[in-house]
This record gives sequence, C-alpha cells and structure tokens, in this order.
Amino acid sequence: MSFKVSGTGGGFRINGVGLNAFKVLNHQDNFNPISLGGLKAWYKADALVGINNGDPVTLWPDSSGLGFNASLLGGYGPSPTYVASDSLLNNKPSVYLDGTAAFSCNSITSMSSFTLYSVNWQTGYGEVACLGDGAGGRFGFLPYFDGNIYANAVYSNGARTPWYSSTPMILSYPYQVGSTIGTNLFYYNGSNATVTQLGTGETLGAMTAIMLGGRYFGGYNAELKMTGNIAEVLVFDNAHDNTTRGLVESYLAEKYGMTI
Repeated sequence: MSFKVSGTGGGFRINGVGLNAFKVLNHQDNFNPISLGGLKAWYKADALVGINNGDPVTLWPDSSGLGFNASLLGGYGPSPTYVASDSLLNNKPSVYLDGTAAFSCNSITSMSSFTLYSVNWQTGYGEVACLGDGAGGRFGFLPYFDGNIYANAVYSNGARTPWYSSTPMILSYPYQVGSTIGTNLFYYNGSNATVTQLGTGETLGAMTAIMLGGRYFGGYNAELKMTGNIAEVLVFDNAHDNTTRGLVESYLAEKYGMTI
C-alpha cells in the first residue's frame, strides 16, 4: 500500500483526505486516567510541588482525588529524594529510593479485583509497588536478579540479564477476583506472557493497602525495599481488558518517552 502526501498553505492531505480526518492511534492527547473510572490511587512524581531537586520526599499525594496519600514508613532509612528531571524517563520527575525506605497507605477502600501499573527503573533488587490486605496477603512487582520479574508470579524475558540494570519499564497486571495468580496475564512494556505461579495456585483476598518501594510482610511492615526510581503508580479497582490496559500503557509510554 502506498500513500501520497501533499501539502499546501492550507494544510496537508493523505491520498486527498485532510489530516484532520485521521486519528493517530496511541497518541494520548489530553488523556486522563480518571476518565476510565475505577481509579483508586494514583501516585506520580510530577504531582509533587513546592520541592526542588534532591529534596527529601516524606509524603506522596494521591492524584486520584480520593485522598489515599502514601506516607514514608517510620523506623526505616533516610527519606527518598526528588529527582526533578530523570534522563531515563523523558526528563520527567521521579522519586529515588536508596533501598532503606518505602511509602505506604494502609487505608485504601477494599478492592477484590484490581489493575496495578508502575513506571520505574532500578539499580538494585527490591519491590516496586505492592498491594496488601493487612493480614499477610500481598501482590507486587519484584524485578529480580535472575532476569525474572516476580509478581507473586514470574515473567521471564528468556534471558538471564538483570531487569534492574537501569532499564525503564512499564509493568501492568490485571487481576480478576476469584482467579488464581497463574491464570492471569502480566505485562512488561505492553508485551504479555502467561505467568507461572510461584508455588501452588493462589487466589487473593481484598486488597486494602499499597506500598511504594517495598513489600508488605507481617501486616504493614516493609521488606525487599527497592533501590531505584519510581515515576508513576496507578491502581484501579477493576481488572482492565486489553483495550483499557492499552490506553493506560500508551499514556505512560508517551509521557515517559518509551516504546511499547
């Protein structure tokens, strides 16, 4: 198939049809995740205001409008710091965590089904984002040193190269209540694979909390704290189909200069 592109002072045309008649797929002009409905919590570094590069971050506000702000967990290391322009993420802001601290909100309204998204890159082992039920149940993204991403399930890139070698990534996982982890699909930069459950099949209870930069254990304590940068995390209270997931991933890819 060939296209003839012509242009005059009045604009451009493709095969004689004005460009305004075409929709450019995946261009997320003015897209807002809130418009999809079901957005439960939304943490994005570009919503942090009144701070400068290198300043400590002790509270990550929720941009969903529901007020589920994530606070720095007490009793751990120094505060994460604000990165005003992250060169690996299209010069957008991010939050740097050094492997000693994490954020948590333990009062999110109960979610039985959910979709979790994150945009991040890492220089060391640790969990990016984790949902928890306050009683030991949890689900999260864990890029691991053996070349896999563990998410209470595992997605392998077919190689043993560490995922956390400063590689920007968009991680996505829709979970439908009542299904086992191994029957769901996990997505890495828009690509999917049937995940393999770690251990026996498992179903999740209702999630009521989220941790950024660590994993829940023993209730609301933190372990596996990550070293690296988080730019954005979104949580929806429903399991997104491929169309809806594609909208969110395309929004994130365009915003952070990534290819999916």
